[in-house]
Amino acid sequence: MFEVLRDVPVAQMAAVVCVFFVGITWLGAIFIRPIFRLLIRPHPDLNTLLGNFVWIYGLFYAILMGLLAAAAYQNKADVEQAINSEATSLAALFRNVSAYPETVRKPMQESIREYTQFVIESEWPVMRQGELAGGGMPLINRLQEQISGYEPATSGQYILHQETTGQFYRFFELRAARFHSATTGIPGIMGYVVILGALVSIFLVWLFNMSLIAQFLLGGLMSFFIVTMISLILVLHRPLRGWFGVSPEVFQLLLGFINKILGRRLRDFRNGRIQLDPGTGCLLGVGGGRGAQHVARDGPDFTAHRRGDHFVVDQGAWQRQARVEDSWPGADDQARQ
Repeated sequence: MFEVLRDVPVAQMAAVVCVFFVGITWLGAIFIRPIFRLLIRPHPDLNTLLGNFVWIYGLFYAILMGLLAAAAYQNKADVEQAINSEATSLAALFRNVSAYPETVRKPMQESIREYTQFVIESEWPVMRQGELAGGGMPLINRLQEQISGYEPATSGQYILHQETTGQFYRFFELRAARFHSATTGIPGIMGYVVILGALVSIFLVWLFNMSLIAQFLLGGLMSFFIVTMISLILVLHRPLRGWFGVSPEVFQLLLGFINKILGRRLRDFRNGRIQLDPGTGCLLGVGGGRGAQHVARDGPDFTAHRRGDHFVVDQGAWQRQARVEDSWPGADDQARQ
């Protein structure tokens, strides 16, 4: 129900739903209400009877809307908790493998870094569309092979390896929970019940014996409130879908921590990425974006120089700017090649 609206900003989504229901209320008051008034014989107590019925009906409808809103909010909170738990578990796994011997530590750390970056850059945009991204399992399988292939030499290493193995499987379970959350929400039949209840409410307003201006005012206010509740449910019931879905901020923080530990920093810009070594101040790489070329330490010649409050990276006709505050510590105006 209204899944297409989740791919537009919140303001546009709320405006579309509001125009739809309020428009039906007002147009019906002009064109449909007179027909019903002709079919229903005048009755001196009609408004009183309708008021009693609307009170009973509105009570049940309000309970339904309240329960759906509470369920949607709880679902969003559960999804956020699952995402935070997955990122925390992945961070703990990274700390565990950091205590391994250097020969096996670095490949494991690099696998975790690549997986975290994959989640941010590949999985999350696809989950925003209500789908699941492939490509993450090869990274997880590689990490599992690296962990399983390690043979502890001491009792201390054996205990650490046991804890690391258990942490890996906890992380994998939490990843599965996140994937499940990407496609679950309030059942579609409940959405149809909510829409049907809203239309019945509008129909009952048309039956009241009052002026057209009163119909516009009271019917419009009632429709607007129903729209508010429906918009709230739409925002909350699929927490990972659309513009207003949960952000990968916790994974971005984890990636920044990992890059800092591994001695590298990644800075994202409009169409590309500048990769810097904070220890030496050397430009490690430039990549990403439309028409950008990857530049490694042993790649083509490039220069990075300061221009005002930006560093400008030049490679032939291609150029990328980085703010000074995003650049390496102690950088100066000297060109680097």
